[in-house]
Amino acid sequence: MQYIPICFMILFCGAATVQAAEPLRHSNERTVFSFRLKNSNKHVSILESTDKQKPYLVYRFGTADAVELEFPKKKKETESSFFYWYYLRGGGPQNEGLDLNYLSFINNGWQYMVYDEYAAVGNSYEAGVLVIRLKDCKVTALIGRADSRTGALVAFRGNDAVTQGKPDLPCQERIGR
Repeated sequence: MQYIPICFMILFCGAATVQAAEPLRHSNERTVFSFRLKNSNKHVSILESTDKQKPYLVYRFGTADAVELEFPKKKKETESSFFYWYYLRGGGPQNEGLDLNYLSFINNGWQYMVYDEYAAVGNSYEAGVLVIRLKDCKVTALIGRADSRTGALVAFRGNDAVTQGKPDLPCQERIGR
């Protein structure tokens, strides 16, 4: 009989650990890519439904206590809401290899560009979100903590869950990504 409380505690603590690591994920979702912002307790998460009958993709930004932005609000046909593109140059450090991945969406006059970048020189990873005001191309950078990354945007390479290719927007060339 003493084993039941111990088993329950192990299961409960394990579930709490997952929720703490992925504070914006719902129980019917899987994390595609997420990270915590530098000098902040806020998280960025790209999540997908685990329900094959009702698939969706969603972006969430905020804390476990308060989601500040969820996109899209409606979870139908989300593949047309997100754009994914990448640049890959192999060859390791001697060729300055890169694996640059981007997921973007437009919401109320703002473009949100989530990035997941790897450089073979220095074996470095960068993640973050560029928030671009489309009326004047003003950019705000939200920098992620490299040590908090879960998953990778490369999961969208060739994936029908998103629109493949860079969106044609006026600010795109000025951003350089």
